[in-house]
This record gives sequence, C-alpha cells and structure tokens, in this order.
Amino acid sequence: MGTGAQTADLNLRPEIQTEVETGFDLSMLKGRAAVEFSYFNKRIDDLLVTATLANSTGYGLRIFNGGSMQSRGYEAALRAFPIVTKSFEWNSVTTFSTVNANVLALPVPPFQAPGFGTTFGVFQVEAGKSLTQIVGNDSLPNGQGIVRQVGDANPDFRMGFSNSFRLGKINITTLFDWQKGGEVINLTRYLWDLSRNGPDCNDIAPAPNVTGETVCTRRTRTFARQTRNYIEDASFIKMRELALTYDLPSKLVRRAMSRAESARLTLSGRNLLIITDYTGVDPEVSNFGSQAISRGFDVSPYPPSRSFWLSIDVRF
Repeated sequence: MGTGAQTADLNLRPEIQTEVETGFDLSMLKGRAAVEFSYFNKRIDDLLVTATLANSTGYGLRIFNGGSMQSRGYEAALRAFPIVTKSFEWNSVTTFSTVNANVLALPVPPFQAPGFGTTFGVFQVEAGKSLTQIVGNDSLPNGQGIVRQVGDANPDFRMGFSNSFRLGKINITTLFDWQKGGEVINLTRYLWDLSRNGPDCNDIAPAPNVTGETVCTRRTRTFARQTRNYIEDASFIKMRELALTYDLPSKLVRRAMSRAESARLTLSGRNLLIITDYTGVDPEVSNFGSQAISRGFDVSPYPPSRSFWLSIDVRF
C-alpha cells in the first residue's frame, strides 16, 4: 500500500521498546540530606526506517521495520538542608545526568539528517555509532580528503545547582546549569569570516602561513577540507534563574486589603549569566530545534532571551 510518494510494507508493525531501570533513595542525618540514584537502559527494536526506491516503482521512499538502537544513562541527585535555624534556612539540590544513544543495527546504508552537507557538518545515522555524531570533511596526514566523524552534539554530562536561602521574610533562590562537552557547528562565525568581520580577522595566522594570511582567512581557505574549523566545544555554566522574594508585613497587607491574609513581592531574572569559551552568542542555540538529531546548528538564530519579572502574590 502507499500514500503519495511513500509506500509501506504490508506487515508494518509498531516499534518494540524495552527498558530496564534501577536505582535507590537514601536518607540520612535525620532527613537533613538525601541521595537519589537511577540507571536506565532502553532498547528499541524493529525501528521504522525508510529506504529510497527507484523512480520506476512510482514511489520515492519505502517504510519498513528494521534495526535497533540503545539509550542508556545515569541520573543522580543530592538534596540537603545544610543550615536550618529559626532565623536562617538553606536548602540545596544538586543534580547530575549523562545519557548516550547508539545505533546497534541498521538494515539500510548510513543516512544523513537534514542539514548543510559534509562541508559544513551533518548528523549521520550509522550502525555502531552515536546517534548524535557529526560527520564532515577531514584530511589524512598525507593530505587525502576523507569524510568521517568530526564531533558529537551530545554532552558528556549535565549538572544543576539549585539553592534557596531564607532569612526572616527574605527568600533568595538561585539556579545554575553546567554542561560539559558536546559540540556546536558555528556557521555564524563562518559568515562573519567571509565578510572579514570576525574578531581575529586582523590577527596574523601562526606558521605555517601564507604571507599576510590572517586567522579567519586561514579558517575559510581550509574549510572545504577541514569541517572542524567551525566546530566548537559547547561547554557552559549558566545562571538560569535568580529570584528575590519578600514577604510583606501582615499589618501592612491587611491595611491595604482588608480581606488579604498575606502578600509576597518577587523580583526575578532568567538567563542572567553565561560562562563559556564558545565564540558564538550561546552554545545552546539551534536552527533545527531541540531534537536529539540535528541539534547544534548555529546559523544566526535568536539566542535565548534574558528576562526580568516583578510580581506580587496575594493570598485571601
């Protein structure tokens, strides 16, 4: 049977997903601290894959079952109340996660996700490889060109640090994220280099050097055979959120609103700080959304916005 330019096997069936998850929760110090840990191993068999057909068949693609992939990782959390007194309280939560996805088997030749080709770097689905691998042009020591893996968008790990502090009627909440590893294809930098507007376009490239060649000129000249020129580390530390809350005095609240029981004034900000060696605006940007495959293309997209909020919550 077929629909439009696609056809499917008559015995097409759903994918089969199996998952094993284990872990533990540990409480200590009379509930003042807790450790959570979990491990998961997910496998998907009978993947729905597509194969290109000859035009003479009347269809462009055939959908059928075949192949398998595996995703596994660790998640951990440490929750603690380091300080608890009548006048001051500190609540801390630290999280850790790492996930890896690999293609175990594939009944069709390796294929590439939508992108800009191997010159600029592209995500390739291939048996025995990471699902988030980036392949591109590279050179062997003898100068011969080759297409091979030049990066991976998946980070080594991610950590989160959430802390809240209460001092009387004042509450301060902070949230930091740390990502280690992963790569971004920074084509915004490539566009800057083409117009000679990059920050290092006046810096002379180190030897071996074409006379008078700048750093950005060398990148663009060798880019056709060295995709890595514009692949950068996506590690970062971000302040996701900072909030300051003040519980207004009860007498003042009832004087302003007789039926109100309490009121809280909050000033908060999001995406306030980023620490990274990435030369673009933000290593989390992506022109193709946040999906696992094709994530990490930076071609002048809008970066995450920085926002500030002032709110008042009233309880009646």
